[in-house]
Amino acid sequence: MKGNATKLLRALVPAEGHLGALTVAELRAATSLTSMQIREAADSLIARELATRSARGMLRITTAGLLKAASGATITSGPNGPKATDERSTFRNRVWRALRMLSRFTVGDVVRLAANGSEANAQDHAYKYVEALARAGILSRLPHRREKSTASAGCRGHSIYVLANDLGPKAPHWNKRTAQVSDPNHGEVFHA
Repeated sequence: MKGNATKLLRALVPAEGHLGALTVAELRAATSLTSMQIREAADSLIARELATRSARGMLRITTAGLLKAASGATITSGPNGPKATDERSTFRNRVWRALRMLSRFTVGDVVRLAANGSEANAQDHAYKYVEALARAGILSRLPHRREKSTASAGCRGHSIYVLANDLGPKAPHWNKRTAQVSDPNHGEVFHA
């Protein structure tokens, strides 16, 4: 829809300065856009409160739309408002918040706090992330282990970790390919 919303907005600006509504056929003739392109561009303008539908098949520019058109601004596609994906809701960020809250923890403790049921292989992902943070020196593994409740033969129990370097509220980013952990709070890079 490159430029279609801008083209449609400019076509909606009335010549005499009144806020008259235009039909899809009138807009098609004025813009050389297809009906589908007009519909998509109209949805974009309506979402931004630059136009309204006054009746079925009729589109009217709003005062905000007139101001936007007069400014000569281009309407771009993409997010219009808060980020589509809230960074705080990722599993890795929830794991980071959980291990910052706990003084001593196992991977299982962290998963119980961080998992919301939507993650595939939460235990495995949390283990790999915690181990990467431990290799980077952000976490320390204690020499003793927590016993398993259903210990099988040869099982030594769960590793216990402590936070050795609290980097701040933003979760460190682990890049498995480069074996690096980067701190978004201070811009530091650790080797994992």
